[in-house]
Amino acid sequence: MKFQKPNLFLLLFSLPFFSVGVGFLVLSIIPSLYLAATVPHWQQVPAQLEYANLATHYGDDSTSYLAEARYRYQVGGVSYVSERVGIATSADNVGNWQLSTGHKLERLYASQQPVMAYVNPSNPERAMLFPQMRWGLFAFKMIFVVVFGGFGAGMMLAAFIKSPSARVKSKHKGKPVKQHQHSDAIYSGARAKFWIMLVMALVFTAVSIAVSMVIPRELQSGNKAILLVLIFPFATLFMIVSTVKEANQLLRFGRSPLILSPSPAGIGGHLNATIDINTPHRSNQHYRVTLCCVNRRRTGSGKNSSTSETIKWVEEGVAYPELNSQGGTRLRFAFNIPNKLPETEEASHNYHFWRLDLEADIAGTLLKRSFNVPVQQVQNPQPAQRYLATENPLMPSLNNSRIDALDMEDRSHEIEFYVPRFSYFKDRSFSFLFGAIFLGSGIGVSIAGAPFIFTLIFVPIGSIFCLASLYTLLTSIRTMVREDGIYRQTSFLGLYKKNSHISFKEFSDFTLKPAMMWQNAQGARRHFFAIVARSDQKKKITVVERVEGKGSAESLIRRFEGVMEPLKF
Repeated sequence: MKFQKPNLFLLLFSLPFFSVGVGFLVLSIIPSLYLAATVPHWQQVPAQLEYANLATHYGDDSTSYLAEARYRYQVGGVSYVSERVGIATSADNVGNWQLSTGHKLERLYASQQPVMAYVNPSNPERAMLFPQMRWGLFAFKMIFVVVFGGFGAGMMLAAFIKSPSARVKSKHKGKPVKQHQHSDAIYSGARAKFWIMLVMALVFTAVSIAVSMVIPRELQSGNKAILLVLIFPFATLFMIVSTVKEANQLLRFGRSPLILSPSPAGIGGHLNATIDINTPHRSNQHYRVTLCCVNRRRTGSGKNSSTSETIKWVEEGVAYPELNSQGGTRLRFAFNIPNKLPETEEASHNYHFWRLDLEADIAGTLLKRSFNVPVQQVQNPQPAQRYLATENPLMPSLNNSRIDALDMEDRSHEIEFYVPRFSYFKDRSFSFLFGAIFLGSGIGVSIAGAPFIFTLIFVPIGSIFCLASLYTLLTSIRTMVREDGIYRQTSFLGLYKKNSHISFKEFSDFTLKPAMMWQNAQGARRHFFAIVARSDQKKKITVVERVEGKGSAESLIRRFEGVMEPLKF
């Protein structure tokens, strides 16, 4: 990753979002946590109410409340007056704290009963009546810190990052360029990712320490709901562990520079590259490399904007390791790139870029790097003859291991696939958990009294994810490829069955379809493909739901063609 003079427009665009997040954190969240941790230890003295009222504020679509009071107390024979009721000093409608506190103060004032005030021993002019932390209001404000602050920080960082795709000059677009002998070093975003994770870990640690200070007192007062904030220490622990792992990987393997030779890679030609890593050379180590052309689209604007990525082309292989001059490992590999593919374009709302991923499990530590590489129309493109990653002798064993992971029976005249209920349980459970979090959040903020818009957004999204996950978990699929055709049966709990069939006479061909691109918890990308059978009448049957790797999918298609070959091929 390289840095540049900041993109002024992007920097100015990010500042309001970042300022909102930082403002809530510095001016509200941190002071509130500090007061909740310190005020209960101030000196308690009796105070007499001189005024109490529940103020009502009407907005365009909501009503908020503020408990107001003025009270007099004495410290060391000196009389003081304060109007501070609670930690929050502005009106809100989150929960019923303002309503219940305002009514309580009005009753005490009417009966002229004294109240207990917490007074700062070092500054008796500062006092407060109710120093309890309002966790519903805290969670509501944290939404602004995370969403607005996180989005602004991300945009601000992006303003300083120099992407390889952004270095392609538009004047060369569509015109063949002359290739150079080699490129400058291209780095992944591993180092920037580490610094981002470190900052997040420090922020979470600060919040967790402040939150932990008030848990014992709240439990003693019977507030068991305070246990919900334990999510912050657990999240902090997760962030610290993840940051340590990222630091260990960065220190162990180095920044792993990539060099293209020649540069840029050529459409209709090839990509040839080397990557140096700080690890002892092992000739039998698998270093998986994946090159893909990605179409990134940004639709909408403002809060309605969304970004999606579509894989236009992908190829996978295994690199060839050798000893480098520093005693580490140098990886060599090449990919042939077909004609008529998009070249690297300048970043915009709809553009193409080329990404190269490296992954290896080295003695229990996962090495992963992702590079943006320039690929353009070049003069006199030529295919690569050496170091082709797709032809590495280790590729067949990799493809076979992925095929063996499928629930498949390969008989001489028939290949059968069975996807039982609760298959891909981990992936689909994660999807269900994601939906449940959204659904629970929508219900929770509604109970807490947050604006209805949050419930309107969270509940439908959570419900859709939960229902879709349950349906796929409880559905079994059986598919058979025979000499006389392709058969498929889906069954939902045995209550609903659907049968599909393409006879031998109707059958046209098998085709590959990108099923999904999955990024696991360690950040490694997995490309899965579905195999679809098509008929002359445009009927389609999905034979294999998903198999990892294009090479594995192509190997399966060759097996299918072998089964049907006596009659068709």
